[in-house]
Amino acid sequence: MPHRLFIFSAISVVVVDQITKLWIMAEFALYEIKMVIPDFFNLVHIRNKGMAFGVFSNSESAIPLYVITGISIILIIILTYWFLSENPDSPAMKVGCGFILGGAAGNIIDRIRFGEVIDFLDFYIKTWHWPAFNVADTAINIGAAIIILSMIKGKKNLFKAEQSEKL
Repeated sequence: MPHRLFIFSAISVVVVDQITKLWIMAEFALYEIKMVIPDFFNLVHIRNKGMAFGVFSNSESAIPLYVITGISIILIIILTYWFLSENPDSPAMKVGCGFILGGAAGNIIDRIRFGEVIDFLDFYIKTWHWPAFNVADTAINIGAAIIILSMIKGKKNLFKAEQSEKL
């Protein structure tokens, strides 16, 4: 099974994401905050109807929900098609793509089940707060970073190969 690492990464992210969200819903009232590290990190129970960083979260219309969910599904299809057609050999690319797919799927599950995404990680310094996020969001960002770093590393190796050919 050549895509085992890709599939395992995606499923692992979905499972961890959904378990952490179930735990937050069971242990925290909506909008409840528990300080973990003073002046740096809280656990919270927030619901986000919008996109990343709360974009469209105040909309009363269901249209953003449908648009965001539709775009997410289309992006998952494109990512999966690209991955299957390119069939990257690099384990980093497989994990990176799996993390992005799993993160997107985790947030789609929330949108379909609840009409919004459950966020609970709240990092801040004094009164400046980064918007709350979740495991799925983290996986998407880590996956993108892995892919970018893998591509940069590949370009450097390609550059080295071209230089040695010229010598």
